[in-house]
Amino acid sequence: PLPVPAAGTTDGDSAPIQTNPAVQLFIDRARAIEPGFPATTQDLEATVAICRLLDGLPLAIELAAARLGSLTAPTILSRLTEHPDERLFLLRTESRDGVARHRTLRHAIQWSQSLLHPAEVRLLADMSVLVGGASLDAILAIVSPDPADLPFPSAGRLPEDGWGMPAMRPVPEAPSSGDVLNRLGSLVENSLVLRRSFPDGETRFTMLETIRAYGMELLNARGDTADIRRRHASYYSRLAAELAPAMRGIVADQLLKRLDADLPNIREALQFLSESGEVADALSLLVNLEYFWWLQGYRLEGLTWLRRLLEANGQRIPETEIAGDQLAGALTMAGHLSALSGDDVGAGGYLADAITLARVHGPVRSETDALHHLAVLARARGDDDRASEYWIDASRKAGANKLTYRQGISFWHLGLLACDRLDYVSATQWLSEGRSVFEANAMPIGRALVQFTEGAAEMIAGNFLVARGLIEGSIRDLTTYGSSTGLMYATGTLAELEFLEGNAALALDAAERSNYQMRQLGQERGMSRNLITLGHAAIGIGDYSRARRAYLDALRRSLPAERLPAIGAAMLGMASLTSGTQEVDRQKWTLPTNLPTSRTCLEAAQVLYRTVRRPLALVDRKHAKDTGIVFPDPASASVTPTQIGRAHV
Repeated sequence: PLPVPAAGTTDGDSAPIQTNPAVQLFIDRARAIEPGFPATTQDLEATVAICRLLDGLPLAIELAAARLGSLTAPTILSRLTEHPDERLFLLRTESRDGVARHRTLRHAIQWSQSLLHPAEVRLLADMSVLVGGASLDAILAIVSPDPADLPFPSAGRLPEDGWGMPAMRPVPEAPSSGDVLNRLGSLVENSLVLRRSFPDGETRFTMLETIRAYGMELLNARGDTADIRRRHASYYSRLAAELAPAMRGIVADQLLKRLDADLPNIREALQFLSESGEVADALSLLVNLEYFWWLQGYRLEGLTWLRRLLEANGQRIPETEIAGDQLAGALTMAGHLSALSGDDVGAGGYLADAITLARVHGPVRSETDALHHLAVLARARGDDDRASEYWIDASRKAGANKLTYRQGISFWHLGLLACDRLDYVSATQWLSEGRSVFEANAMPIGRALVQFTEGAAEMIAGNFLVARGLIEGSIRDLTTYGSSTGLMYATGTLAELEFLEGNAALALDAAERSNYQMRQLGQERGMSRNLITLGHAAIGIGDYSRARRAYLDALRRSLPAERLPAIGAAMLGMASLTSGTQEVDRQKWTLPTNLPTSRTCLEAAQVLYRTVRRPLALVDRKHAKDTGIVFPDPASASVTPTQIGRAHV
């Protein structure tokens, strides 16, 4: 195959794109029909997409370009994409020029097929259900039994039965792994299957999309497509179940990348189970991979699948159609992903229903997970009492049922909540308990999460040197163990430390890096705090326009869900843009006349902080002092929620 342009490389400048070998081949053949091709940007974009879809296969590209006599390039792309069953029919020409087997792509593939043993052709058809490639284990799991009339393969000629006929199997039987490997090797040698090796030692086998379409034709002609698709769905359901314990723990990037490579197959399995009406099996596959949908940034896709399976005609699936414990797990996941997507109200409804079901049907894991997600929502709203209550309840039930991950995470979040309240003593005590759980159960990523939060606690005590050692050590460990999610939070904490130490430029850089990581992973829910720190740092280097954008972005993210602490901090930042000690510099840019005045922003921030009874964060305190804003801290409760709850754990 010819090299094809990487995704996202059409950005405006068409000249480099047109020099790509695959694109150039399409354009050369197209100009024989339309001399001015490509006439529009849409023509070029469609050409690039066609070349990618056809995997850079020269014959397929030439045959697709030949269709320009009757179709436009965007229409060709649409037919190839939306009607895969017509793909091989479309990639043909009636021209009598050239070798007969090259007049259609089907003929070319059939010529290659003629060189294969029937058992190898059968494997080619079986493998057509695999989307985007697969491991050898997956291929061995989906391969169909050899029928009784299939000859034994051998090196050279086939064995005979004494009558001059090839010997046949007496009964259908599954091919051995050795047989499958031999057949797979032949498909690779004949360029019908590609073998790719990866640095972690894994080998995956892939098929060009045009070859896969032909294989699907063979499978459909055989009449057992549904059986092979079911084998395919069963394999990926088993894989998800095997990985579920690790997915519920603190997941390393290597595992996530493995699942990412199989995402097309996971989607195909979900599609088959959904089409077949096997809702319970589809939900099991989906829910077992909850943390994959979250941590890899596919939360909207996971949530879409959940809603499709849980609801029909606007009504939730009744408990009579699915076991109560399974429904509890699915509702917990729906609440989790809804919260990550910014729908806090919808999330709360899902989670409350999940707890009700879990307390009747189990499992305890669904209840503790739902309690955790409700606590996260409460903390974001500034309802610290409720958040503390949820996490303490989750930690107690998790400990009693040996759910060590959830217990450790609950302790860690209670430490974060104590840091929000600038309660150094409670923070260090909760974090110590979390560290003990993670260390006792060999969870190094969990320990690293606790460690950067211990750094945040030391910042409360003014021990910045100790804090830096803890935070930077955590970042090293999270990098070593491969936790991108943990790394983005630790980097955000580093940004706060840099700001507190007066390093505005370094704080800006760290906040930007953390935000970038969150965007890459689809974890934008936590960006508001970073954006506020970024805004403070931008003012510290005199970039007021950038600060304004950051504060407004934080408000945009926080207002719909009524996340009061973030709204209050962003309003404090907006107030600092129109008052303070650097008024001359700030006159270099002009606020729109419809923006609130500094006094109004400040009063709003004070009301919000009094409502949640939470003290100003350290970075907000420093920012207020640096910009000359007088902001008395709201009266804090004499006993913090985390202290109240300690006696009950």
